[in-house]
Amino acid sequence: MNPKSAASATPTAARAAVERLLAELDGRKRDFTPGAARRLEEVLDRLERSKLPDAEALISLHESLLFLAAYPHSPGLLRKAHASLDSVGERVSALRATGKTLSAFEYEEASGVSQTSLIAIFSYDVMRWLYPRFPAAMRIDERQYQSPERLAFLGRRLMPLLEEDSLVEANVPFFAWLNSAGETKSPRPHSAPAKPGEALPLTGSHTLGWLLRSLAKLPLPAREIAELYDLLELPIQWQIDSSAKTRTRMRFPFRRPFIQTGPLLRRADISLDHEVSKGDLPVEPLRVSRGKEMVEAARLASALRCRELYGFTYGDPAEVIRAPVGRGVEFYLWGVPPAHRLPLRAYGAVLMIKNGTPIGYAEHMAIFDRMEIGFNIYYTFRDGESAWLYSQLMRLFKQVYGVTSFVVDPYQIGAHNEEAIASGSFWFYRKLGFRPMNAGLARLLEHEERKIQSGSGYRSPAASLRRLAQGYIIYESPGSDRGIWDAFHMRNIGLRVQEKMARDFNGDAVKFRDSARESVASALGIRPPNQDQPGQKLFEDFAIMLSLIPRMSQWSRTARRQLVQIIQSRTAPDETDYLRLLQQHSQLREAFIKLGS
Repeated sequence: MNPKSAASATPTAARAAVERLLAELDGRKRDFTPGAARRLEEVLDRLERSKLPDAEALISLHESLLFLAAYPHSPGLLRKAHASLDSVGERVSALRATGKTLSAFEYEEASGVSQTSLIAIFSYDVMRWLYPRFPAAMRIDERQYQSPERLAFLGRRLMPLLEEDSLVEANVPFFAWLNSAGETKSPRPHSAPAKPGEALPLTGSHTLGWLLRSLAKLPLPAREIAELYDLLELPIQWQIDSSAKTRTRMRFPFRRPFIQTGPLLRRADISLDHEVSKGDLPVEPLRVSRGKEMVEAARLASALRCRELYGFTYGDPAEVIRAPVGRGVEFYLWGVPPAHRLPLRAYGAVLMIKNGTPIGYAEHMAIFDRMEIGFNIYYTFRDGESAWLYSQLMRLFKQVYGVTSFVVDPYQIGAHNEEAIASGSFWFYRKLGFRPMNAGLARLLEHEERKIQSGSGYRSPAASLRRLAQGYIIYESPGSDRGIWDAFHMRNIGLRVQEKMARDFNGDAVKFRDSARESVASALGIRPPNQDQPGQKLFEDFAIMLSLIPRMSQWSRTARRQLVQIIQSRTAPDETDYLRLLQQHSQLREAFIKLGS
């Protein structure tokens, strides 16, 4: 094709030309051979002069541009990728002006793009944070809401005389009540069904604001208010602007970009044993103000992708640390404050940034030397250096928390997760050195590996991958106790707690908590915290676990003094000391593993 603009060709030819350019862009973005950067710049120049035919084409361009921003071939290509991303909002508006359907941008894989909208169900705590920042951009989407009757229970607390309608009438127009209370009007009568092609019915932003404000005034604990709202499962439509608070233009400052001059690091290039045994990474605690910026940025990055992460929703800005790990990558790591800590495991979250672009996240739950990791590279960047990123994450966790055994949940490798099955996620972890903790699954793995090594070209079918994904997998770093955690499951401790409560306290949770609190405090020679003291629930949760250990009161004075230190560390500014103290108490570790095995 001659170099004239594709936009000047016939519509069919122009579309074909654009599709070829997008395919070349997608294919060459991972090509780092000499001359690739120059060719990519030429492709981007031609795409800049081309009219994109539909939303799918723009999504393809958008994702390739984000990849190039994270993995640039040259400084010039990095600047060009950023400039092209800055113009995406104008391209969306151009498509909208021609009447093109933009619904493809509402799906999770493509949401958060400049000048588009998304529809998602957010929790109460996330909505209380999001709505004040985007009050004119968020509305309840009535048409997507399948269970308006859920509004009845909560509505009776907020809207006078609703019982007159909701308790005895059929087909109650709950949104009419809600909109009236919120002092706004719906774009159509609530009794009229939506017609094909009709604009989505929305309650006004004032209604959503009124609902959130009214809930906050209820004379109930904050956690109960959050549960009431979350039970509604309200779909929220969010109109995205063209600011930096979009997936398209969210960037973080960086001193010097890492230019990819050679091939991407492959999984075969990574040895976990080697990486986790390297020297310490540099870590830097952030000021609270900067920590708040990073936690909120992570929360926004997740919301723009129609997701939430516990550690982003409740992250503690006072304990954020920055760890530059090389190759233009920075990890930002933090935990949660005492009010949101798990009963037994230390919890934290990580935002991963490369060349200023958010590329993924992780969460971790640790007890003693054992850590479970949830690892997610955003869809756009999964063709990047995922194995190397994972190895540096484990290296950081071992350094900061002292953990040596790393466990992956079955969901991550395909249990009820067809995306993981399709991508062969199990083999990603297996080739890094993970193994099944279940003996039966270990035998199945041996069978699969023999077939693969036979040279017949065998590939594990989806059915085999689903079976392999039915159990946890583990990596034990050099020097760890191999096999010690194989039969352990955190849930087993919780189930034993329920059995003891049913057997000894007739199922009465209050009596069980009171008994555990008093007996453990007596055995340790301490005074338990009162209900209005910080850490009261954390103490009770830990005491309940200790109450399962036979003859714990007969442990040595030193062992019991160490237990007191562990309990006191539960309300420390972060949970690092808690984990380190646990790792020093071999008697408690042995009892804990036995309880959960």
